[in-house]
Amino acid sequence: MDVPQLWEFADGDDVGAQAAALAAAQGAEVGLPDRLRGCCGQSVTVTTVTGRRIRGLVADVLRDAVLLAAWERDVVVPLSAVMVVTGPPRPPAPPRGRQRAGGLALLRDRLGASVTVRLRDGSGYQGDLLGVGADHLLLPTPGGVTVVAWAAVAEAEI
Repeated sequence: MDVPQLWEFADGDDVGAQAAALAAAQGAEVGLPDRLRGCCGQSVTVTTVTGRRIRGLVADVLRDAVLLAAWERDVVVPLSAVMVVTGPPRPPAPPRGRQRAGGLALLRDRLGASVTVRLRDGSGYQGDLLGVGADHLLLPTPGGVTVVAWAAVAEAEI
């Protein structure tokens, strides 16, 4: 949606209507990452595709994930797994020109950490994070290693 230009309004138009139209058009340009970055440091509740509600402080927002500082552990939630975010009303942060690294980069920094991964279908895996590829995680399973596609992840608790 294009933001209406001021000259698109006739001279007799109501100033309040002009302001409302401009605000609506600008709001249509706001993406979920910008909205969440506006909540950095604030407590929110994120409901994921699994129906699980995760309450925590928005610690960071990456290109494709949000990091929540929950009670005992941090939780990385892919933005594609976010269904609902509730919390105090906050204005969005200005859009970033260059996007920061994604959720996998954040997990790559925590190799060896104990992780609980919940998948979109409700199943999950738990263990020490063995590796992080370009689009997947490596987790231990009895007798081997499990490769978990990032696209299947609803949340990773670290």
